[in-house]
Amino acid sequence: MRFLTDCGWGGARHVPLAGDASSRRYTRLVRDGETAILMEDPEGDVTLFARLARHLSGLGLSALLSIASVVLFVTPGLNYGVDFRGGTQVEAHFDTSPDVVGIRASVEALGLGDVSLQQSDGNRSLLIRVEEQPGGEAAQ
Repeated sequence: MRFLTDCGWGGARHVPLAGDASSRRYTRLVRDGETAILMEDPEGDVTLFARLARHLSGLGLSALLSIASVVLFVTPGLNYGVDFRGGTQVEAHFDTSPDVVGIRASVEALGLGDVSLQQSDGNRSLLIRVEEQPGGEAAQ
């Protein structure tokens, strides 16, 4: 077969395999300790096998992405918000847009550690998050 020669399996030993309920024939090819399966389909319909090959490739990609997500989940750890780490969250409402830069400088000058400011409601509300302070609940 020219196909086998073109693929480098021209000199391989052919071992017939048990067939299935279709008209296809299966042969195990053996060369230099390597094996391959050759399927011959007289009807020439390989669409199911091509779809199965894509599905199996997709499973491999899915497994790889699943493993990568677990590694990325464990390695850097989670970035917990104030809900889980503790701390203080204040929502302030203003009649006009507040001076976020000035408020940030004032809050950071207090030396409270990590401070997060987030504007909302058309820039008239400001969410201020401050990390948990040492000393427990009384220090908050």
